[in-house]
Amino acid sequence: TVTTPASTDTTPAADTTPASTNTTPAANSNGGSPSGAAIDPNAASIVTNAQTARGFNQVDGSPKDPTTTFKTGDQIYIVFKLNNEKVDYTTQKIYVNAELYINNTIVSKSDPLTIDKPRVGGYFAGSSSTTGQGATEIYLCYKSDCSDAKLAQVVNFTVQN
Repeated sequence: TVTTPASTDTTPAADTTPASTNTTPAANSNGGSPSGAAIDPNAASIVTNAQTARGFNQVDGSPKDPTTTFKTGDQIYIVFKLNNEKVDYTTQKIYVNAELYINNTIVSKSDPLTIDKPRVGGYFAGSSSTTGQGATEIYLCYKSDCSDAKLAQVVNFTVQN
C-alpha cells in the first residue's frame, strides 16, 4: 500500500538547494517517465531539484537524509524546490501534485498542493509494501483540479526488503 499525504513548507528561506543524486529529468527504464509523459521545460523551471529522502526540513525546505534506496514500509519523502521568480503570486496560484509508481504501475496519486505565495518548496510522502523500482512524477498545474498538469520532475528510487 502506498499513501501520499502532501505538505508544503510554510517558511520562505534563503535558497539552500542541496546537491542531489537524482534530479530531473531522471530517466526510467522505458526511456522516460513511467506514464510516458515528457518533461515540460516551463514546469521543470518552476518545480526544481526533486529528490528522495528519509525526511523533510520544515525550516529550509531541504531533504533530511537524501537517499534513493528504501525498505518496504519506510516513509519515502519526495522533496522539491520552487523557483518563485517564475510565478506571479499576485495574479495566480499554482498547484503541484504527484503520482507514485512501483514497477511502472501507478499505485497512488496525491491531492494537489495549493501554492499561493512564495515557498521554498515542499514534499510528498508515502510508503510501499512492494519491492521494486519506484518513480514519482511531479506535476505543475494552474487549475485546482490539475486538468492542465504538466510533468515537471521524475524521481527514481528503489524499494527493497
